[in-house]
Amino acid sequence: MKQEIKERVEKIRKGEVPDGYKETKVGIIPDDWNILELNKHTTKISDGIHTTPKYVEKSEYFFINGNNLKNGKVVITANTKCVSGDEFKKHKRELNSNTILMSINGTIGECAFYNHEKVILGKSAAYVNCINKEDVLFIYYNLQSSRSINHYYSELTGSTIKNLSLKSLKDTPIPSPYPKERQKIAEILSTWDKAIELKEKLIEEKKEFKRGLIQKLLVGKIRFKEYVKNPNLQEVRRYSTLPEDWSIKKASSIFSNISTKNNDNEKLLSATQDNGVIPRDMLDGDVMSPSGDTNSYKLVEEGDFVISLRTFQGGIEYSCYRGIISPAYTVIKNKIPICADFYRYIFKSKLFIDRLASSVIGIRDGKQISYGDFSFMFLPYPELKEQEKIAFSLKNLDDNIELLELELNHLKEQKRGLMQLLLTGIVRVEVD
Repeated sequence: MKQEIKERVEKIRKGEVPDGYKETKVGIIPDDWNILELNKHTTKISDGIHTTPKYVEKSEYFFINGNNLKNGKVVITANTKCVSGDEFKKHKRELNSNTILMSINGTIGECAFYNHEKVILGKSAAYVNCINKEDVLFIYYNLQSSRSINHYYSELTGSTIKNLSLKSLKDTPIPSPYPKERQKIAEILSTWDKAIELKEKLIEEKKEFKRGLIQKLLVGKIRFKEYVKNPNLQEVRRYSTLPEDWSIKKASSIFSNISTKNNDNEKLLSATQDNGVIPRDMLDGDVMSPSGDTNSYKLVEEGDFVISLRTFQGGIEYSCYRGIISPAYTVIKNKIPICADFYRYIFKSKLFIDRLASSVIGIRDGKQISYGDFSFMFLPYPELKEQEKIAFSLKNLDDNIELLELELNHLKEQKRGLMQLLLTGIVRVEVD
């Protein structure tokens, strides 16, 4: 950042007005910028229907709300309701290529460009029809700026489900430079969006590759040639086939049920689906502490697994920590040498979760699997070195995805900082 910009930022942080700038109701902006309400940039701002349309089982027309607007796009999922062509014609709004959609109920401020999707809008989705095609990007970024978000939240109504009124949306103040500067600002920010989109696409491709690789590596459909002693396959109930030189063992032959109590001096642990077993003080938000003593809590040691209450979602969680956990959980420890990461991947695989669901009656209703249920399941047991090689390969892929996600977060953080500088005029852009 140039020294003059640093000095300008520092002055503004101190509440001082730099030369060439002025104080306004939205803060300090350049002298040659104006403050215009959003409705001055638009031909119409309104929302969707306030009734429930008639649904049909299948159609090319959809009924969407604010929760269908994500990262600049209208997202249609398997749960999105369909409507008939007649219902679409009855309730469709005046949307066009200059339209921006925005969530105004529940989730506030999510925006999407309208790309002629065949949709009916619900009441939690507003539409903003810009006057000029050239201003659509500039308005889109302004609607997501921290200044605009603060404006929305200062105007919200409703106690449980928050709502942003159309009047408040129309009154959103937009610091506005001349048209060419608006277009240049939008062009710069869209470059960041393109980089973010490419990074997100790469991450999703990596995750999809990993999903396919897991399904093959964990059942021996893909193998490392140095470990192949017998290329033949053996039929195994619920696995279809596994390599003939892999052992097949009951879970009870690999894992023991451990219930060590009276360790109330140890730290409290919680089982999470995304992060495994972690200390309770690492959880986000308020966490309920035990009301009585914790003598009945079970000891978990590093390397143990915990069968949690969400087993039908892959809830056999690995622990990297020592501590104690609620007696409602089942703690299992390996009784023969294993690569813990190999079984961590197995317990999170779709194949294992599907087998688990079909093996335990009622598990889809949230029943916790007991050790007795688990102990009768058959698990693959390749030789230890092959377990380690499989886990190492998958861990490398996970590390690569994690690095890409860090890069993605960095790009998003850069974009947020850039929006703050460009949309307030703290940094000016050169125009022809």
